[in-house]
Amino acid sequence: MCPTEATVSLLLSPSTAEDEARWLKQAFRILDADGDGSIGGSDLNAFSCGCLRRDLSNEVIISMIAEVDNNGDGAVDFHSFHGLLSVSSPSVVSSTFLRAQRQRTERAVLRHIFDVLDVNQDGLLSHADLGAVMAKVCYPISEQELQEMFDVAPEARTSAAIDFETYLRIMDSLEL
Repeated sequence: MCPTEATVSLLLSPSTAEDEARWLKQAFRILDADGDGSIGGSDLNAFSCGCLRRDLSNEVIISMIAEVDNNGDGAVDFHSFHGLLSVSSPSVVSSTFLRAQRQRTERAVLRHIFDVLDVNQDGLLSHADLGAVMAKVCYPISEQELQEMFDVAPEARTSAAIDFETYLRIMDSLEL
């Protein structure tokens, strides 16, 4: 399962211990594709194939899991996952590193969303692109509604289409 925009927003900016706990739980749920309460090889491969568009070899999966598999069952439970990714755990990874990782993840997810929305693959999102996507998902919208979507950002008001960097600024300005 790939994260939604709202999930990405939560994952990117845990500022309190409560936010961090929610971040860890949501990240775990995203990776636990089959919902069995642990992250196994099939979960990692499903995430990698679906979101990262990369198929992981069995050797890579086994190695990744072995790094954090505390009880030797071939899977990562939430306790192990928490210990690995907790920002407050100084022995594992610095918060600066995790923040940078979250920013790279956000950019990659938003790039994927942008590419899906860019129906004609010209590197720009236009009214036609967004209208086509909305119609494909059985939610056709009017030209006025499309313009309202573009009016969110000043640079989109004066342009017939927006590029990826403008899209990033728009997404960054939204409170999801």
